[in-house]
Amino acid sequence: MLATAGVVALASLALGDPNTSVWFPPCLWRTITGWQCPGCGAARAIHALLHGHLDIALRTNVLVVLVLPWIAIEIVQRIRYDAPMITARLSPAAIRSLAGVAVVFGVGRNLV
Repeated sequence: MLATAGVVALASLALGDPNTSVWFPPCLWRTITGWQCPGCGAARAIHALLHGHLDIALRTNVLVVLVLPWIAIEIVQRIRYDAPMITARLSPAAIRSLAGVAVVFGVGRNLV
């Protein structure tokens, strides 16, 4: 079921353009504050990657582009070793570090 949801999500990003489609909602944080959150542009970045446009993806959301290979490796390892997809294996220190990176990225992208 989770794999099906992933395939549907990727297909919708491949077929629909988040820049023009009404199916992709705007970021609530940006709508309210006018600032970009760390995830702003994630759908557009993945859409660009699916169409082979690495340069556009990097301009849209560099953090998502850098994190996607790690996520893909995690998914492949969990499938390979038949591990549950829902459980997290990150230590509290790793979670704090990732949160810190997201906060710094979110602040930094609004200062530039």
